[in-house]
Amino acid sequence: MLATIRRRTDADLDACIQLLAAVNAKDGYPVEGISGGKAFLGPGPAWVAEMEGRIIGHVGIKQASMDDVSVALWWKLHPGDRVAVLGRLMVHPGVRGAGIASKLIEAGTLWARDNQRRLVLFGLPHNTGALQLYQKLGWHHYGNTTHTFDGREWTALCYSSPELNDIKKSIE
Repeated sequence: MLATIRRRTDADLDACIQLLAAVNAKDGYPVEGISGGKAFLGPGPAWVAEMEGRIIGHVGIKQASMDDVSVALWWKLHPGDRVAVLGRLMVHPGVRGAGIASKLIEAGTLWARDNQRRLVLFGLPHNTGALQLYQKLGWHHYGNTTHTFDGREWTALCYSSPELNDIKKSIE
């Protein structure tokens, strides 16, 4: 059965937190832990993948802020650009490999196109599957920086979405 991608609603939050727990147990994502689940998921535009009434995937858009290392690096290279952050991407470990993450990223990318924003994000080196997917989808690696949390540091690989014109061509 195929997954349906739709906008996240408040009624989905508990299921999204359960998904976050499953992903964290398998992958250690997010490295900050899952104690602040609802806050981590954020209030911005978000989409879920649903299959047979179960939430199996999630992605969200966050307003650009210098607190996000991918935004800080992008604005250092491209001051004043209109960007937003694609994040909180997760797919249940039991259904990976079926293109669900790609469909979730596409939903966020369409939002960016409609809102004239370039998307940025960062991934950590141990998330090889996600990094390979970003590259496969035409995202551009524009540099590395450091993500810190609770006294720990990780290399953050920063990516930007394809050019808006390229997005229009790829989805039309």
